[in-house]
Amino acid sequence: MPGGKYYKMEFVDMIKRQREDYGDLFRFPGLFGGPEILFSFDPNDFETIFRTEGYWPDRIVLQTMIYYRSKVRPDIFGKYSGLGNALGKEWAEFRTAVNPAMAQPKNTKIYIPKVDAVAVDFVKRIHSIRDPKTSQVPENFEEELSRWAFESIALIAMDTRLGLISGKHDGRSERLIQASKDAARLLFNIEVKPALWRIVRTPNFRKLMKAYDTITNLSSEIVEEARTRLDEVGQGPRDEGELSVFEKLLKIDPLIAKIMAMDILFAGVDTTTASFTGLLYLLSKNLDKQEILRKEIMTILPEKESPLTVQNMKHLPYLRACIKESLRVQPPVNGLVRNAGQNIILSGYQIPKGTTVLMSAFVLQKEDKYYPNADKYEPERWLKRDGTPAPAKSAHPFIFLPFGYGPRMCIGRRFAEMQIETLIIDAPLTKHQDDYSKALPYSQVPGPSKLTFLKALLPGGKCFNMDLAQLITYHRDKYGDLFKLPALFGSFEFVASHNPNDIQTIFRTEGQWPERTTFKSVTYFRTKIRPDIFGKYAGLGNAQGKEWGEFRSAVNPAIAQPRNTKIYIPKIDSVSMDFVRRISEIRDPQTNQVPETFEDDINKWTLESVVLIAMDTRLGLLSHTYNERSAKLIQASKDALHLVFDIEFKPPLWQIYETPDFKRLMNAFNTITDVSDEIIEEARARLGKKSGDSNENDQGILEKLLKIDPLLAKVMAIDMLFGGIDTTSSAFIGLLYLLAKNPDKQEILREEIMTILPNKDSPLTVENMKHLPYLRACLKESLRIHPPANANIRLAGQNIVLSGYQIPKGTPVAMGNGLLCIEEKYFPNARKYVPERWLRKGSAPAEAKSANPFIFLPFGFGPRMCVAKRFAEMEIETAIARILRNFRVEWHHPDLKFRVKSVLEPEGKLMFTFKDIVN
Repeated sequence: MPGGKYYKMEFVDMIKRQREDYGDLFRFPGLFGGPEILFSFDPNDFETIFRTEGYWPDRIVLQTMIYYRSKVRPDIFGKYSGLGNALGKEWAEFRTAVNPAMAQPKNTKIYIPKVDAVAVDFVKRIHSIRDPKTSQVPENFEEELSRWAFESIALIAMDTRLGLISGKHDGRSERLIQASKDAARLLFNIEVKPALWRIVRTPNFRKLMKAYDTITNLSSEIVEEARTRLDEVGQGPRDEGELSVFEKLLKIDPLIAKIMAMDILFAGVDTTTASFTGLLYLLSKNLDKQEILRKEIMTILPEKESPLTVQNMKHLPYLRACIKESLRVQPPVNGLVRNAGQNIILSGYQIPKGTTVLMSAFVLQKEDKYYPNADKYEPERWLKRDGTPAPAKSAHPFIFLPFGYGPRMCIGRRFAEMQIETLIIDAPLTKHQDDYSKALPYSQVPGPSKLTFLKALLPGGKCFNMDLAQLITYHRDKYGDLFKLPALFGSFEFVASHNPNDIQTIFRTEGQWPERTTFKSVTYFRTKIRPDIFGKYAGLGNAQGKEWGEFRSAVNPAIAQPRNTKIYIPKIDSVSMDFVRRISEIRDPQTNQVPETFEDDINKWTLESVVLIAMDTRLGLLSHTYNERSAKLIQASKDALHLVFDIEFKPPLWQIYETPDFKRLMNAFNTITDVSDEIIEEARARLGKKSGDSNENDQGILEKLLKIDPLLAKVMAIDMLFGGIDTTSSAFIGLLYLLAKNPDKQEILREEIMTILPNKDSPLTVENMKHLPYLRACLKESLRIHPPANANIRLAGQNIVLSGYQIPKGTPVAMGNGLLCIEEKYFPNARKYVPERWLRKGSAPAEAKSANPFIFLPFGFGPRMCVAKRFAEMEIETAIARILRNFRVEWHHPDLKFRVKSVLEPEGKLMFTFKDIVN
């Protein structure tokens, strides 16, 4: 009361004063319905409490929250009080349900790159808000930290980016963060001080209920949206370890998932923010410790853009020591609370079962009695020295318990530690804008002059007749991992990088609507020659900016979601079985070798599969009965694929006058467009005659897209045709060749296939195709050695620094992933075909996972990665499964050479031998 001894004292100061008055154990009486609490400052008492708490530990709970959840909003919370407020058996059942999804260390692994991305965004935010002269952040920086904590925790709890750091949000996020701040502020006064709200609904109580309501309503909205999004995306055949916390909890109980998401959000923001603030402050006050930590971080992140991975984060002992020491000096929670689990004795006094005890470890943590030089920040006290235990370990083990102890210890501990670790790692290392001003200018990027480059390309020049991969390798050998090739005759100048850290920088900064170089001849044809068909759509491969974003958003639900491939498995399997029959027919009856024209048959198989997926039509290309229209489509597709490379990547003389090759290409485009248009219109009419409303899960791509926009459906079908034939054929040829050259791997794969296809006519199904890990490893390994696309291309999404050079926004950058994938530096025995490198060994991660994650990107990365990735994989997997179930594939010729044009192509004839497998 006013004038009293403890009036206006902070809580911590008040209990310290009472300790001086009453000793290491004293009682704080309950007033106006508030709980009576026993305060202990004896670590032996702490041990007694924890050792006797039983299977279902009880603690003081938030009475206002229980009131709200049970009386105000039972419509949302039902029978669950939540993890923080449940007691006894109810708590145990809830905790048992959520433990597998949250408490296991492995569950944090999939979040490292995601939480790292949030941390990188926050560091950029720091750069943007600090004073340009003093580098000091504004006074409201604590609010910025809360935004970071909210963004990270919502990502973990709700599978959602709120946009709080970027400012790209819909207003709900701001209301959610404000309501959480209000609730946290009001809670202490209402819960710890006299409980007048039980007698009369005080103004603060009404404000708290309103804050709870806002948190509940907005969290429910976000959770339901995330749930819908996950349903639309589909689960697919994924390993349990790849599922997020939210996905795992949804499988257990959607209501538990919702309540747990709210609890994590409510409990995690303040504690994580406080922990990070304490650590950041102590590091800023102890620059020598900060420098030691920076050196450790540099060992795992030699470049500022080096990725954080599960593997390299294991090697940060000093960082973990820094966090422990900051939690000792600046603990986010002032005490651990338990209700005595049985009648016990504390400091010589009887304490009845159920008595609430607050263990004031936070005071003891700063006493020299337990930690010499306790007021000093010494992370080293947590590290072993020459095999001897860390000095901090000599303190009583029940003093330093920042996350609690026993069955009721903090369930989100590992996630909180990961959030803090990633941000501390990124904070001193990411300096994008500073680096750009200090980097070497773009004009100094190494590379040949226009004249030197032209001479090298002409007859007699060192690069004459080189394919694209050879050209890039030649200049890399001459100029290093980063070089620039000049524009000639209207072509574009581009930078080539073979540094995986550069590749990460490009992808991490590409923005919401990534841009890449486009096919100018395709754009010309669609806008100038056939606007009657293409109208406003440039197509997925040629659109840029917002236009691309809208097109991709429209087609993603129909194409990119894993579940969309499921209905095609029996259809594509039928095509694969036709392909097997075709192989049997065309091979030599004595040698079992296919003819020199086998590549044409592979292209027919690919075209048949792509048209089935994109246009809901079988062309019959693998039989002898296909018609003239199908023949025209095959020939036009072949012509277009061969012509487009020369026209796009060589001097664009067609922009000055119409060259013969340009005219042939326009004719080929015209044929593809007209025939595709006919087929789609026929399919559209056929679909229109279907009776009744079909289940959306049974609808094909064309049917789904036709509902969105018939013109969009038509353009997307043609894009899939144009973009899917050569890439899928290339990937299939690479895999078939490597299996033929490695009969031991082929045999292992065949044995796996036999487990799901015991008979040659056994069906391939959604379910049994989940059980082909070696097949997927074989495909990954072939894509590493023989990638269809040798490079990923992007236009720099902002001014960036690559290998120390300024790269202005909009600069085309070719990322040489294909070459990096066959370097010993990244993949030991890189030239060998070793599918096993992609498989886990026991509990250990796959060997290939230790390579930089921005090297192996056969389908690209980010928003603009290949939209039809899953369909291409399905086509190849079904064909290979059927072929190996029926044949032993052999190669009896000199090694096959490959050449890079628009995609990787074989230079020789594909004269494989297919020997029958006896069932």
